[in-house]
Amino acid sequence: MTSWIEHLPLKSKKFSGSENCSFLIQHKNIYVMDNHRLALWCWQHFLNSNNKDIKKLNFFHLDAHEDAKADLPHTCWQEIQNISLTEYINKKSAIGNYLQYRWDNYLPVLINENQPLIRKSVFVTHDVGLAGYAHQRIKSYNLLQEFPKLFVDELQWIINLDLDYFYPKEFKNNLLFDASWIKEFFIQLKMHCDQGDIILITIALSPECCGSWANAEKVLALFDDVFQMGIMNKLSNDAHL
Repeated sequence: MTSWIEHLPLKSKKFSGSENCSFLIQHKNIYVMDNHRLALWCWQHFLNSNNKDIKKLNFFHLDAHEDAKADLPHTCWQEIQNISLTEYINKKSAIGNYLQYRWDNYLPVLINENQPLIRKSVFVTHDVGLAGYAHQRIKSYNLLQEFPKLFVDELQWIINLDLDYFYPKEFKNNLLFDASWIKEFFIQLKMHCDQGDIILITIALSPECCGSWANAEKVLALFDDVFQMGIMNKLSNDAHL
């Protein structure tokens, strides 16, 4: 039976947007959330709790968006080292009436020129938003061929996924990729996770960017079918409401 650590249990599938958070669940080295802004806290929380001797890692970002608005100082990485999830979620920006950590600005705190932890970052995106921070880019149609080649590197990887990648930019009635293609990517992901090539996986549903919660969960179900973690049961309304 899968044993979950629930930092933010799901109570309702509400609007997420740039700041609102409906849930965050963790199983070993995999975190699943609705709002991608929680990923930064997850990286720091996991590495600080489990891997104090890690010196260098690689980073893989698969997302419709860059998530790369650089309006936070790189010192935030140290500042969040010992704060709780609640403190992180509610921390206000020093300028403007909004939260400090949002879905568009969390990423550069981890991958920037002053961050010694990340050696290489690889992006697969739809080129939506600000460009930057990628040492290497992979085109969508080459993902299944190029993804396995990343693991010739001796360093372990942080894998950061946003399920909105699997939907078109605008008309989100159908998946952008065939379900079997998506599942094959998740099979590759699990293989490298099982082999120890991957130290940490963060997954964001971004329901509005997928068109709906149902659309996001359609892709998450493919992930769950491969990883066999019982995520879909965990996110069912009956389990929480």
